[in-house]
Amino acid sequence: MTGAGATVCSPNQVMVARLQARGFAANVPLLLRARGDLDRDTLREALQMVVDRHAILRATFEFDGDLLMQKPDRPCAVVMKWEDLADLPDPLTEAQAAIRRTCREVFDSNEAIRLRPFVYRLGVQDHLIAVVFDHLAADGMSLATVIAEWRAFYQAIEAGTPPTVSGLAQQYSAFATWQRDWLHSIHAERHRVWWTNQLRDLPGSAVTGVRSGGPFVARAIAFDLGATVSRQISTLCVRHRVTPFMALLAAYLPLVGSLVSERTVLIATVRANRSREDFRGTVGHFANLTPLRLMLDPNSSADQLIEDVASVCRSSYAHDELPFLELAAIASHVGLPASALAEFSINFVPFPTEPVAWSSGLYLSQLWGFLDQEPLATGRLALFVRQEGDRLGGALIYDPRTIGSDWAEAFPGRLAALTAMLSRSPAPSVGDLLSIGV
Repeated sequence: MTGAGATVCSPNQVMVARLQARGFAANVPLLLRARGDLDRDTLREALQMVVDRHAILRATFEFDGDLLMQKPDRPCAVVMKWEDLADLPDPLTEAQAAIRRTCREVFDSNEAIRLRPFVYRLGVQDHLIAVVFDHLAADGMSLATVIAEWRAFYQAIEAGTPPTVSGLAQQYSAFATWQRDWLHSIHAERHRVWWTNQLRDLPGSAVTGVRSGGPFVARAIAFDLGATVSRQISTLCVRHRVTPFMALLAAYLPLVGSLVSERTVLIATVRANRSREDFRGTVGHFANLTPLRLMLDPNSSADQLIEDVASVCRSSYAHDELPFLELAAIASHVGLPASALAEFSINFVPFPTEPVAWSSGLYLSQLWGFLDQEPLATGRLALFVRQEGDRLGGALIYDPRTIGSDWAEAFPGRLAALTAMLSRSPAPSVGDLLSIGV
């Protein structure tokens, strides 16, 4: 039995731990470009203060039967590795390659610290800072908390003043305990009933689950859609009162629809899963994969398609607190392979572009962190879109066993063409949109 003081982990942490046991590197990279006078000692000391503040970043884990337990935390020292690449022909490329290799390294459950920090000197007053987090301990939204606290501690150390952060951080173990209790509540049962209805009676081609066997295979295509597509997305958002994600999903859906014979499609997306205000600033793995059941009616208009996509998103968002392992169990109960829930996916990330002052002579800007796309792909086709200022870009990760390279290479142009068609007035038919994806 697990020793006293251990905490039962979140079901999503269980999922990550099982992936890691199979050698899957489920890591979250944070990348910062630092320009100016960077104080190495202060940078490490400030990060140490962040780790001291969040027990999950210095936790160890072990399975007790089917339960994953977070063992009582212990003090640990942050070791920040430094490397001078300034004399190399292309230091940034070398640094990115090194980070990519680190992203592929699985964290051991007994490691004393759940992050690996690196600083690469690229030139005079120019550094690339990388912190690779174990996905057991952090998700994408956790990075915002880490950056804010790291900066506050850095500034406080330099100025010799108290840091401008709240007194005591809410610990992730409190969320895990709350979630375990919530799973036994009537509210969770209502979510289960709703998802059972959503996942029942899906057409066969919508649930093929092609990734259920064989080794992991992935290829990635990076793309830049530019400012024109970004403006068209904004037009759609204003016209239909939808979010940029919903508008992008409406453009993505006909492309996915061209790959299946049925007009009912499951497309998954990652949700923040931070509905409780007291956990908004907590570091930990909250993010949840939520499938969306979408329809393509060739006789419907593109305007109606956007409205339908928005309606599906809003209703699914209202039931997105149920952990993915619970959804997988429901899928199994209705005869659906769990792999079908994430066979197709899309994620949209607004990305900051302006550098932020950490001191009077030091400015840091966050870089696009998906340097190594393969571990991000969980199914047949995964789309990652980022918005930087007035531009859209991202990556398409696909399984070449089931997605042709010609189709994948044509994807960015087709996505741009579909966005343009959706923004037209009067709107074309969904049948016209589907013809673009073929």
